[in-house]
Amino acid sequence: MLFEARFREPIADGSVTLTFRRWKRSQAVAGHVYRTTAGRIGVDDVRVVSPGAISDAATIHSSGNSVTAAVTHSRPLTTHPAT
Repeated sequence: MLFEARFREPIADGSVTLTFRRWKRSQAVAGHVYRTTAGRIGVDDVRVVSPGAISDAATIHSSGNSVTAAVTHSRPLTTHPAT
């Protein structure tokens, strides 16, 4: 799994616990552990969500940005909480 450099430290220290990804098909599997530049992360859940279903509270756990900043395209998003 690839993450922007600005997210590596927050993922590693646990302040980022949720990611939203735009995929044509899921690239992560719930229950799997992945090696990343931020360290090893476990995926608890993977699901498709519409941009309208993303709350400001959820974006705080993912990037600290607002929903508007997190959602820039109309394609459905896939979300997976990281442990």
